[in-house]
Amino acid sequence: MYCSGASSVVITDDKSEPDAVSTVLEEIQVLGIAPLSSAISSDKSSHAIQIFNAQDIAKTVGYSIAQLLEQQAGSITSNAAQNNPLQPDIRLRGFTASPLLGVSQGVVVYQNGVRINETFGDTVNWDLLPSSTVESVGVVAGSNPVLGLNALGGAITLKTKDGFSTPQRTMALEYGSFETHALNITSGGNNDSWGYFITIDGMEEKGWRDFSNSQALNAYAALSWRDKSSELDAYLNRGETTLRGNGSVPEVLLNTARHEVFTHPDITKNNMSMATLSFKHWFMKDTQLNMSFFYRDNVSDSFNGDASEFDQCHPPFEFFLCGDEGNPIKDDRGHLVADNFNAINNRSKRAQKTWGSTVQLYTNQELLGVAHHIIIGTDFLVGQTRFKSSVEFAELTESRSTTTSDFFDAEGFTDLRTENQLGGLFFTDTIKLMPRLAVTLSTRYNSAQIQTEDQSGNRPELDGRHRYSRLNSGLGMNYQLNPTTSLYAGVYQASRAPTPVELACAHADAPCNLPNTFLADPPLDDVVSLSYEIGLRGETEHVDQWHIGAFHTANQDDILFQTTGGVLSNQGFFTNAADTQRVGLEINLKGTTDDWAWFTNYSYLNATFEDIFISSSPNHPSAINGVLEVNPGARIPGIPEHNLKLGVSYYLSERLTSRVEMLVNSGQYLRGDEANLDAKIDSYFVLNTSLGYRFSDQFSFTINISNILNKDYESFGLYGEASEVLEEVGTETSRFLSPGMPRKFSMRLKLRW
Repeated sequence: MYCSGASSVVITDDKSEPDAVSTVLEEIQVLGIAPLSSAISSDKSSHAIQIFNAQDIAKTVGYSIAQLLEQQAGSITSNAAQNNPLQPDIRLRGFTASPLLGVSQGVVVYQNGVRINETFGDTVNWDLLPSSTVESVGVVAGSNPVLGLNALGGAITLKTKDGFSTPQRTMALEYGSFETHALNITSGGNNDSWGYFITIDGMEEKGWRDFSNSQALNAYAALSWRDKSSELDAYLNRGETTLRGNGSVPEVLLNTARHEVFTHPDITKNNMSMATLSFKHWFMKDTQLNMSFFYRDNVSDSFNGDASEFDQCHPPFEFFLCGDEGNPIKDDRGHLVADNFNAINNRSKRAQKTWGSTVQLYTNQELLGVAHHIIIGTDFLVGQTRFKSSVEFAELTESRSTTTSDFFDAEGFTDLRTENQLGGLFFTDTIKLMPRLAVTLSTRYNSAQIQTEDQSGNRPELDGRHRYSRLNSGLGMNYQLNPTTSLYAGVYQASRAPTPVELACAHADAPCNLPNTFLADPPLDDVVSLSYEIGLRGETEHVDQWHIGAFHTANQDDILFQTTGGVLSNQGFFTNAADTQRVGLEINLKGTTDDWAWFTNYSYLNATFEDIFISSSPNHPSAINGVLEVNPGARIPGIPEHNLKLGVSYYLSERLTSRVEMLVNSGQYLRGDEANLDAKIDSYFVLNTSLGYRFSDQFSFTINISNILNKDYESFGLYGEASEVLEEVGTETSRFLSPGMPRKFSMRLKLRW
């Protein structure tokens, strides 16, 4: 079993030249960590690595590859901040890969060696990553300098299917609760030299909450060529999605009707096209050149209906709206705004274009009688974004939706252009000092240039140029204690540069509304992460794979979003608030017998702030003048301390299979309670089950039941102003929670030929 990022470049102690890629993969001993090959074999690495192959992915219940990570991956937790299954926050060791602006990102996602974090905010759009296109997934945990900027918690690497890995044709139909419908059609094959793979993936659902219907349509194609010493792959991705994520609701409303939403609509539309070209060539028997080139274009439109941030004026303007300083506001036509407009529509559009390349050289050499496995490379990425936003005056209806008026806040327009230029030089050398001991040296030089330019002519304060550069290094070792057990350890430094959205929204005196108006552009420091880890792994007679490890990661000058208000605390600014720390323990077990297959993943994570600082949280019930004092040792909100995942499959017969999975999360503090003064969200567990019957090698049928016990639970929370919309609740609650999905049934028919 193996894991790869873009391509599986294998460096082995076997000096024979590979005859074919499949043969090489069977001989894996060491697989280098680098952007084009983002993991190493789990028994040789100086990192904690999890590997999921096509069979693991096939067991996933859900449309996106994010569901695999939520259901099966250790040290990964998720929450439903948006309350849409295709918009989760995925956290690896407490670091986040989220589709939402305003979240401090800390995980890199690679697809075929290409960094697919969006250029404007380093966000990850899980709705554009259907699991049907993915052949293997690797989760590389820990700060790794070679993986580039933002890999503070690690990286998630995806290798997509091609005509050589998946030479088959399939059609799958799915129908489920909440009017869920899905269709997947694939076709793949090869003639030993050329291969192709095509898939179309569609999904729609009404959603279990009110006004929460979503649609996703993705298409993917791969054209591949192979000969004895070379590989050439061209990948094309196309995605169009419309997602409604109506987020958290006041706790008082949740207690009476879990399906209701607070204000709506909250719509995100993604329109993405991407092309990747990958080339690999073996020189002689121990050296390989690996190159990739890509272009990605994603346009994200958002429409968010919310309660108004404006107040009724005092006489003599009592029939109009005023701003924070009590001055009447005007619309884009120069008129005063009537006070019946008690809501707003935040509209925005992000046109993001990214392109770049990576070139790497892998070689096996013997120097002074010592074996060296060397990777040296460079990568370059350019990302351009044109961001436009506006604030439209609206009214709330009886269902708490917003109307449209075509009247806009004269001060609420933003037209911003940003450009990222990210470059890196990296080097790793795995030195086999003794037959049982391998030491890995790694280093990377990062350079990031970020430019922001106001395009409206009205906000020159948004103009800015920022440059960040840093040399990060790491040292790791792997010692083979016996044929079935190895010890690994390492110390690594990584860093991340502020994103354009953070730099454009970084002034305490000029807060912005995410993902909307930006008002200032002061500098932010880059975040530097230092990580230590140690662990044991191996196999036994009854356990195919086991791993136990501990880690300590410290972030210097971590960037946080400080809320200054808003009905859902979405007004605020980014700042280098404090040093943070994440200390954890992780245990992973996996086994199979003739009739059983099972896994257990447990993680303990103590994520804390390490400095005294003042946190802005005006909606918190204990805030004094809108702020809280945070002391060292306070837990970071949104991160559960304990996470447990269990899965058991039992083969009732040759054709009939049952599967049960359980997820357990301990309680967590609400976002905005950095001082840990309020109650946590309750701990919860969810039980899922499935039953599959294979009529023949070509036809199978599966029934899935999620949350079979129909448990009520919440996975995310923050503070807001419920009384701005629900006057009857007064100020009795400021807690907003995101409810978990109730029991859901689904049926899936799959035809393979």
